Amino acid sequence: MECIWEKNYDFWYNPIHFQRMTIQDMLHCSAAVTPDKVATDFYGTKITYYGLRKMSINGGQSLYELSPLGMLRF
Repeated sequence: MECIWEKNYDFWYNPIHFQRMTIQDMLHCSAAVTPDKVATDFYGTKITYYGLRKMSINGGQSLYELSPLGMLRF
């Protein structure tokens, strides 16, 4: 059985290879390069990459502090 995408597949197509990064690493890099650029705009509430990174760090610290003896394991 032939698939439709195989019939139209370009033999010389070269797929892009991405680096293996976590979301935390991607957010850190984006905040370092363009801290004032808007990362998300939800119903008029705009959050920059720097603000989003700061919120994610604070959220992680809060989870750590809420865990018993500060040893929350994921």
